[in-house]
Amino acid sequence: MTTRKRIRQVPGVELKRLSPTLQKNFNIGQAAIQVPFHAKGALRKLAEKHNVTSDHLLKARRFVELLSDKKSLELLVQERKKQVTPLNRGKQTARPKRKKKDTRLSWGHVRHLVSVADHARRYQLLKDAVRLNWSTTQLIDAIQLREGRTIRPVAGGRPPNKPQTIEEGMLRLQRLSEKWSALYQSRLSEKSSQEKNAPPTLKDRINEFLQVDGRLASVSRDLKEQIKGLRNALTRQAEEIGEVVAAIKVRRTQSHKQPRSMRK
Repeated sequence: MTTRKRIRQVPGVELKRLSPTLQKNFNIGQAAIQVPFHAKGALRKLAEKHNVTSDHLLKARRFVELLSDKKSLELLVQERKKQVTPLNRGKQTARPKRKKKDTRLSWGHVRHLVSVADHARRYQLLKDAVRLNWSTTQLIDAIQLREGRTIRPVAGGRPPNKPQTIEEGMLRLQRLSEKWSALYQSRLSEKSSQEKNAPPTLKDRINEFLQVDGRLASVSRDLKEQIKGLRNALTRQAEEIGEVVAAIKVRRTQSHKQPRSMRK
């Protein structure tokens, strides 16, 4: 009962001043915090009752546990100043009235803030998100930067506003450099993979044929040289055999001309 009273009654802060999504998730978190954490079945039924996932339920619970103090709630209910660009200054033409945009922090901000374990760092991020009018993406990048994690590449969209502080400008430069570095690496690896797995083109086949033809020409030259050497050797052997045969004939002739008494 003590925990329930402490959470529902925050001195000096009206919870109805929270944005509608934060009010809804604060109420879900209040219900979740009454259920023991080890009661998985009860938590699952509570998630089904509110039509949310178990992860959403746990984040709502963390919202109540970590951000229900007076200082945090005062920042969450605070209207953030809309950033004014030079194009918005001066005389404005008549335009149809639009529904006023809610500039308070959203559930998207809170669900990432509750992932920061350190209280001082979490509170400083909350203050910066309100003061600098951070979007959810900018808050995610700030969390990753301050925790030393790699910032994920961000998809394109409207041109970003001029950074309000040096820290925000450096954060944006780091995000862009890491984004392009990751893009180049992915494109290079993709091109290398495509070249490796691509079927051979006509140019590749011609080059391969020329390489084979060159090797065949070299083998043909070697064979011709070997045949020529063999032919010369056979010619020399034939000449030597001819000389031996001629010598034998001369000896026989001479032997026939001698008297029988002189023959051996």
